[in-house]
Amino acid sequence: MFNNNLLMGAAAAAASGAGLVSVGNSALFSTTSQELERTPSTAGNLDRWTFSAWVYFCAPTGASSKPIFGAINGSANQQRLMLTNTGAIQFDWYSSSSYAGRLITSQLLRDIGWYHIVAVYDSGNGISSQRQRLYLNGERITAFSTEAYVSQNLDGLVNSAVLHQIGLHDGLTLSTDGYIAEAVLLDGTAAEPTSFGAYDSSGLFWTPLASATIQELTFGTNGFYLANKVTDAPQLDFQGGDDNTVILSQYKSLLHFDGSDTSTTFTDSSSSASNWTAAGNAQLDTAYKKFGTASLLLDGTGDYAYHTTLATVGTQDFTIDLQVRRNGANTDNAILTWGDSGADTGLRILSSTDNKLIVSTGNAAVIGTGDHSTSLPDGEFAHVEMVRSGNTLYLFQNGTLLSSKSFSYNLSSTSAWWIGDDVVSSAPSNFNGHIDEVRIAIGYAAHTSGFTAPTSAYSNPPTANNWKNTGSVTTNTHTPTNLKPLLNELNSSTNTTLSNGNQSFVNSAANNIAFGTIPLPSTGKWYFEYKLNNASSASIVHLIGLMKLGNPAGWTSGISSGFTDMSACYLAAAQQIWEDGSLLNSPSTGAGSINDILSLAVDLDNTKMWIGYNNSFYNASGGTDGNPATGANAMSTKNFSDNYGIIVGLYSSQGTIQFDTDDFSYTPPSGYSSLNSTTLTSETTRTASDTTKYFDTILYEGNGNFQRVGQFQPFTDSFTIANSAVFNHSGYLTRTQSSPTDQDVWTLSWWMKASNPAALVNGVFGVATANQDIIYYTTALIYLVLSGTTEFSRDIDDSSQWQHIMFTNNSGTLGFYWNGQSQGSASGSQHSFNSAVEHSIGSYNGGSGGIGGNPMAAYMADVIFVDGTVHPVSVFGQTDTTSGRWVPKDPTTTLDEASDFGNNGYFLNFANSSDMGNDVSGNNHDWTTNNTISQSTDTPTSNFAILDANQTTWGGAVTLSAGNLTAEGTTTTLSNNITSTLTMYSGKYVYAFKPDSVLNLEGQAGIVNDACYIARPNDLQSGGGGTWSAEFNGSVSQFAVNQNGTRSTLTPNSNYEVGDYIIVALDVDNLLVWLGHYDASTDTTKWYNSVAVDWTGNPATGTGGSPIYGNWFKFSVALYSGRGGVADFGQNSLLSNIDIPTGFNYLTQDNITSSDQFISAFSWIKNRDATDNHMLFDRVRGVTKDIHSNTTDAQVTNVQTVQEFLAGGVQVGTDVQVNTANESYVLWNWMMEATGSGASNTDGSINTTKTLVDTTLGLSISTYDGTGANATVGHGLGVAPEFIIIKKTSASGSGWYCYHVGLDPTAPQNKVIYLDTTGAVADDVTYWNDTAPTSSVFSLGTTTNVNGSGVTYVAYCFADSQFISTGSFEGNANNDGTFIPTVNSLGIPIQPTWMLIKNIDATSAWGIFDTSRSPINQGNKNIYPNYNNAEDTGNGFDIVTGGFKNRLSSAFTNASNTFIYMAIGTPIIDTDGRIIAGR
Repeated sequence: MFNNNLLMGAAAAAASGAGLVSVGNSALFSTTSQELERTPSTAGNLDRWTFSAWVYFCAPTGASSKPIFGAINGSANQQRLMLTNTGAIQFDWYSSSSYAGRLITSQLLRDIGWYHIVAVYDSGNGISSQRQRLYLNGERITAFSTEAYVSQNLDGLVNSAVLHQIGLHDGLTLSTDGYIAEAVLLDGTAAEPTSFGAYDSSGLFWTPLASATIQELTFGTNGFYLANKVTDAPQLDFQGGDDNTVILSQYKSLLHFDGSDTSTTFTDSSSSASNWTAAGNAQLDTAYKKFGTASLLLDGTGDYAYHTTLATVGTQDFTIDLQVRRNGANTDNAILTWGDSGADTGLRILSSTDNKLIVSTGNAAVIGTGDHSTSLPDGEFAHVEMVRSGNTLYLFQNGTLLSSKSFSYNLSSTSAWWIGDDVVSSAPSNFNGHIDEVRIAIGYAAHTSGFTAPTSAYSNPPTANNWKNTGSVTTNTHTPTNLKPLLNELNSSTNTTLSNGNQSFVNSAANNIAFGTIPLPSTGKWYFEYKLNNASSASIVHLIGLMKLGNPAGWTSGISSGFTDMSACYLAAAQQIWEDGSLLNSPSTGAGSINDILSLAVDLDNTKMWIGYNNSFYNASGGTDGNPATGANAMSTKNFSDNYGIIVGLYSSQGTIQFDTDDFSYTPPSGYSSLNSTTLTSETTRTASDTTKYFDTILYEGNGNFQRVGQFQPFTDSFTIANSAVFNHSGYLTRTQSSPTDQDVWTLSWWMKASNPAALVNGVFGVATANQDIIYYTTALIYLVLSGTTEFSRDIDDSSQWQHIMFTNNSGTLGFYWNGQSQGSASGSQHSFNSAVEHSIGSYNGGSGGIGGNPMAAYMADVIFVDGTVHPVSVFGQTDTTSGRWVPKDPTTTLDEASDFGNNGYFLNFANSSDMGNDVSGNNHDWTTNNTISQSTDTPTSNFAILDANQTTWGGAVTLSAGNLTAEGTTTTLSNNITSTLTMYSGKYVYAFKPDSVLNLEGQAGIVNDACYIARPNDLQSGGGGTWSAEFNGSVSQFAVNQNGTRSTLTPNSNYEVGDYIIVALDVDNLLVWLGHYDASTDTTKWYNSVAVDWTGNPATGTGGSPIYGNWFKFSVALYSGRGGVADFGQNSLLSNIDIPTGFNYLTQDNITSSDQFISAFSWIKNRDATDNHMLFDRVRGVTKDIHSNTTDAQVTNVQTVQEFLAGGVQVGTDVQVNTANESYVLWNWMMEATGSGASNTDGSINTTKTLVDTTLGLSISTYDGTGANATVGHGLGVAPEFIIIKKTSASGSGWYCYHVGLDPTAPQNKVIYLDTTGAVADDVTYWNDTAPTSSVFSLGTTTNVNGSGVTYVAYCFADSQFISTGSFEGNANNDGTFIPTVNSLGIPIQPTWMLIKNIDATSAWGIFDTSRSPINQGNKNIYPNYNNAEDTGNGFDIVTGGFKNRLSSAFTNASNTFIYMAIGTPIIDTDGRIIAGR
């Protein structure tokens, strides 16, 4: 599967809607001064850490970079994660004024969506490319414009005791403009993205993990989890639980003084966790305590507790409180002090000679003995509290206010803090008594009036590394799980500047507006507000309204009066209400003032809309009796359910949108909701969000010899074939038949998987006569020859799959069936089959009259011969309902008696490994085994991967044998590369390869990804990436690891000997691979840990896997000349020796994870490398019947093109236009839930021959015969199609004719455009009879191009659906091009994965773009459907959340013309409410 949100990787199981994760808040960084900062007190792990955060950039590109996270120690030393001004991610270590390491991504983050970014620093890793790693939305980034990694073991700056920042880099004087959520740092761990996020079951929606799951991670010394759980306190760390608060975070010290008697350990229980030190004889005493188990005992003679670097208070509020027990007479004792002698930089809490509390600085008294009359009691604890609030100092005893004084000192001292002695002067004596429950909180004023003293110990704050919020960073409900309708940076006027998290704007000139990011859905009741930030006047005009999306006529760079498709309120010196270019009314309200509120309520279900001013709503005449709650007196009855969005603007105005509940100034009218992703989820009915079930772009590499391309599902058959026979060019079976029941009436059925890679003759069946009565196959063809005459021949098809073959003879009429399909008939009565002579299986005589020549290489299963009866093919097989494939059926349902087989009948099921010729029909017609035939568990119902014979031309050459499980290289370099047959798109699989010697550089075994497979580098060891493998090197007894094209020797080395083998565990779901060593002498298995660089890897727990990337994978082996070995995908004995990691499977058809895709209905193939035709196929016309969008040719039948429509893919033959070896292809594949080829639709005046339709997808395919008269044709969609393509199939010379709703704003039914030409839109009523399509039919005129009498046509009708968006837009011929919203039939934006675009005003080609060929922004790979050209580049654009934006001026995609488009994509909100990540 090709994921559509920035190559997100393959599907991984996730929670259902019932367990959907919700992120409550994010942190909004909206000004240049806003940041979070922290300076750790202790250094952590400097060479291994992971940072993870969800980020929403309000303006991804601009004049400056946008910091995310980093550490700084002066301008010359900075370690940073940021977004560059072009939108690339930069992850660097700028050390001593030069870059020690720097990554800058090729892909650009210019979307208006949430991104999940993970940065890993792991400098101890032995592989350079592993030392700095970046992940985006769950997938590792591997494409960089700058790529320089740090040297091994280089300490970084993050986790050192220097300033760390989020949202700002002092060294760059830059700040982030955007939102950050779920920021996590793991100190000492190199983690994977799966520690923080997961895919939903479709593999399309990468979403956050639950907070409780994050809290289970190992955070280390300086790790943190900023979860934004407290309003406007994004600085709080929640790694230790959900009970952190602002107050708890302000605790600088919390001393319970609990512990064992006489202990001198004074534990600080605050989140700072910075213990105090005992001086003198200070110790714990369990005899006296206020709370807990002990208190601090000070004997008055040099005893105290101290902290050297607790805090600098400055002018902040603070609270210092403690429990004090005086022991007898005290004279001028120090209780708690800090500061400097002779200076007002700290404070001292003392007890006077008369045992009264006093407070002084190091210079003068603040509260003296004359300020109160209360003494400290003797022999009992008293609660003492000192509070600063603003410029007032308060002193309390047991909750009673003793005194308050004006206090404005800056307490700037950096001195130590002492308890029980005076740090400033020796004059006060040491305290004699007990101290308990000391709390020091900076930034928090607990009380300013009397209170009840504490009756229990303070609760400990959770473990936390809290940050400092230096610039009023606030929290916001715009999160990765709840999209708020912000203003759209990509869809606002040139002179509109957005700010405040894209919630506010300033217009610097006239005629400027901005759209909201979320358009109106098609149903519901919605409420919005807009607050004026400057007063209106004749020259300052504010606006709120609803406007058609897609840059309609009347607005390009600004707004002028008189434009259509808009209803709005202008607020200038007075108010005006406009709709569709007409002034509706002018309310009597005068100019607006700052903080006035314009509001809008729209009822889409009843087509009503109201605009309000300071909570009064206007009617159509300008009166204020409008009532949205009751539906009375609407201002407008216009239908806004078809692609409208909220707009604000206009002339030199400044304002703030209030589009969500937490922003509203007024309570919405009853029944109305704010518009966000949460309310959209709950108030719209949606049935599907997994696009890949209905549409997929599949990239494949031609092999010239049949293949099945796409994702396939496991078989759902109920019958199982347990064993097969492996013929290996030597073994064969023989038997001399007896007199037949009827020599000319018989059925021969068997299942076979061909494995011969060479152009050799492989005997399948033979008879010991000179007549040449044989069945044999070569590389590509299978033949039936009777008496020297070839009666049938057919292509072998895909050698990775089992094929069912059946021949019959019905009294001289021969029949041939292939996978249940008849291949025709022939006459052939002269033959020796079923005669009383020697027969063979697995060889034939070649005309010499002997047996044993031309032995076969193939797998065979369920070989059945019935003498005297011709059976239908349904006795032996059936169509699997899920996958659409032909699968085995239990033959004994029909053949349940020995007599059913006739005189010479037999049934070989190969169940007895010691007697492979054993007949189980009951007739005991056993066959003799000659040489060796092996038994295998690779069968038609458990199809294992094998080494792919079609790939032996990759690099050098490989000789295969033993059922394509034994391989030997033939060239002198490590370029004899071969891969497994079955492709892995998702799931977890194991593989083993046992070298046959311990020679130097024996070979490699591992995996390759799709990019490497298509590029096919000669040397997998240094092939530029996309391969991960292990290698035994006999000369130095090494086990070497090759990761992503980089070779590294494992330390410590792993010695090996003959019999050992390489094992591979691949987790496609989490994009990890483990490379292991099985030691045969000790029968032990160990897995390489790519993180720790040792042998502690564990695939079952996910420990130590090597990160990989790609859309799909194959197991691989690369061999030197003369080197070889045996592979095992589960059918050999190698893997049985190891403990398969929990959750991992053998690579078989049944273990392939279901893709849930439906059967292909419309398949469009194009060679990307060559000037081949576009090849279009559909289920209605049938397989092998192709038409070309770039020609006017009639339909042709070519059996070497698409041979079978499968679930999620197709089977292609050998035709060069669909399967040339070593050339790259794209398959755009539409799939439907409906099976079969359709049925006649009788809704129109022309009954279709067949119509196949899927209303969820929004596609119907019909064939019909024209009448030459005005007519209608039924389409079955239930809604009017917006794009129709019609092609004459029965004759050439006729092009491809298109109706599109965007060809004209009022009468598209009078227009036509041609898919096969570059022409502009044309006026012609003869195509559509001047009649727009309806929900049941489309209309035809009299032109023979679409309705010639007796002429056959195919019609493809597309309707807006949950996955399809059609429309038009106006280009602007600017590199900052038009933003085009792509909104589905429910009003939910989609993130496109495929687009068809045409300039309709000028001569220009059509273009097809998709996100599989251009997986990152900026996308630029185009294919022209009207040309046979190879793939082209240029005409760049960005695919974004809810649309696409042109990034180049081009006549092809962005001239000052009108363009039409059809987009297919993923709804940005799935049916459970998940939000797609930014691309």
